[in-house]
Amino acid sequence: MGRQARTRLICDHDRVHHWLDDVALPASWIDVRGRSTTDAKTRAGIAKELRRELGRKHALRPMSWQVAAMWRPQDDVLLALDDGRAAIVHLTFALHPEPPPWPGTEIFPALADLEAAFTEREELMGDD
Repeated sequence: MGRQARTRLICDHDRVHHWLDDVALPASWIDVRGRSTTDAKTRAGIAKELRRELGRKHALRPMSWQVAAMWRPQDDVLLALDDGRAAIVHLTFALHPEPPPWPGTEIFPALADLEAAFTEREELMGDD
């Protein structure tokens, strides 16, 4: 692993506290907010793929963000945006920049908005 990647993994949690850090995720989400090597590697892999997919005009392209969780049924990832919001992004695994509107992105300014999205996804999967 190169120095830059190592630095990114070490500094992953050296950021200002985000409200998403305290959110209890639904069971269908895989939480990768921890400090374990496995969580760090998972975050790095997801971040790498997302950076590949973000085209020049994508809303997340100029932003800083941290991977918080992934939703396996639909290849969605949950991000803590450094501006204080959260986002759910649907990865395409295309391995190249996608044209707008991909990767599909929903941005949530507050916890209540995110919780509504969690509920919608749970209902979609039939988990009441």
